[in-house]
Amino acid sequence: MPEQDLKNDPKTGPFVTALICERILEERDGVKTAVRIIRKSSFSAEYKVFCRLLQEARARASLTQQEVAKRLNRPQSYVSKYESGERRLDVIEFLRVVKVLSVKPHDLLKKLE
Repeated sequence: MPEQDLKNDPKTGPFVTALICERILEERDGVKTAVRIIRKSSFSAEYKVFCRLLQEARARASLTQQEVAKRLNRPQSYVSKYESGERRLDVIEFLRVVKVLSVKPHDLLKKLE
C-alpha cells in the first residue's frame, strides 16, 4: 500500500502519517532491485497521550491554535500538526510551546507517568 494511502486510511489513523519508508535495493549480478519497503510508525501510545495533554493545556489556557501559533511565530498548521501527532516536537519546541501555554514542563510530563 503506498505511503499516502496509509496516511489517509481510517484504519491506520493520523499517527501513521510519519511513516518511515525505505526502499532497500539489492544488487545481484549488477542489477539493482527494490526488495521491500520497511514501514515504521513513529508514534507510541504514550505520544498520543502527550498530544492530547498539549491540546488540553491549550484549551485550559483559553487559546486557539491560531493564537498559539501567532505567539510562537509559526503558522496555525504547525500547532494543528503537533496536536494531531502528524508532527513531532523536539525538546526546544516543547519548551517554547509550554511557555506560551503557561504550563510548567514537568507538570505536563508527570501526567505521562
